[in-house]
Amino acid sequence: MNSKLAAEETDFPVSDQGVSANARRARWEELMAKYKGKIDVGAGKTFLADHYDAFAKRPEAPSERTLCGHVDLSPRGLKPWQEEFGPAGTVQSKIADAAMARRMELEASMGHACGIGFDAAAHLKKNPRYAWQKPLLRDLPSRPWTLFAAGR
Repeated sequence: MNSKLAAEETDFPVSDQGVSANARRARWEELMAKYKGKIDVGAGKTFLADHYDAFAKRPEAPSERTLCGHVDLSPRGLKPWQEEFGPAGTVQSKIADAAMARRMELEASMGHACGIGFDAAAHLKKNPRYAWQKPLLRDLPSRPWTLFAAGR
């Protein structure tokens, strides 16, 4: 990342490690170093479902700062885009290795890669300030990883 360019072109706080994108990048870098030379589709699926908060150093803390992206579970939200417990976050994941790409294949899952589904009614009950979204907000159950291939 070029922090000079980011400072010249954006107002993104590159030095604030508590910001979602920075915390998530730190976690990606940790996992890439730890699994160097051993990354495959299975490892990638595990990474995409990861709930480790690299800023708070807390395992199993799903939030906007984890790779699995649970803004809806975050007491911080993802400001200025989403307030606390905003109904947002990762809603799909995709992965492929080089052999799959050559065959025009990928695996994908709908919902959070970790398997935690989103229940709109339960979320609105816990967070009534989002009641205005009720007419449009839908459940998003997590779906299993599925192989997609071109021409099949």
